[in-house]
Amino acid sequence: MQLMQCDLETYLQEDSGCYAREVTWAHRQPYEPLQKPIAQLIAGLSALHKAGFTHRDLRPKNILLDGDGSLKIGDFGISKHVIDGLKTKIIDVPEIWGYSAPEIIKAEASPLQTYSPKVDIWSLGCIVYRMLMGERLFTNLDDVRRNHGSKVESLKSITCKRGDVTKLDVNFLQCLLCEEQERRMNADEARQHSWFSAFDASC
Repeated sequence: MQLMQCDLETYLQEDSGCYAREVTWAHRQPYEPLQKPIAQLIAGLSALHKAGFTHRDLRPKNILLDGDGSLKIGDFGISKHVIDGLKTKIIDVPEIWGYSAPEIIKAEASPLQTYSPKVDIWSLGCIVYRMLMGERLFTNLDDVRRNHGSKVESLKSITCKRGDVTKLDVNFLQCLLCEEQERRMNADEARQHSWFSAFDASC
């Protein structure tokens, strides 16, 4: 059995003495492009979804790192079998975190709300944002409920605030964090995004 060193939540925090601050992937791995760990997560999601399952609780706490910095998806406790190509009615609403897709949040109020494996893609988008920016896109449950639309809209202005974030970074995030699940990329489409082009060319 492969030994994992820690979870991504712990890895993306740095103890500065009095408190732990959140840091970017580039801070932890300055010579490792972000595309590498994200490609690993997408490969895991693609295999999971093709097997007919949706994770439903993808967040840094449930992603594990080994000694080489490779990522593995863990904690499949609330994963659910979903028929490929069909939306599934949300009967049991999973606990909502800052990484939950809008359709999961809407299920609190609407018993007829449906979802697909693309809820995991939204969660992946929140994780990419965290690793890229060194902060959470949504800080708590209330933030998700109230602001998921406006915060996704604000992604387009990131490049004005951070010189190290490119337009391609923003486009990839927007494709992952598309509010309409019908228009959101699936795992295989995400892996084919041009955000990976330079990384694939260097491999």
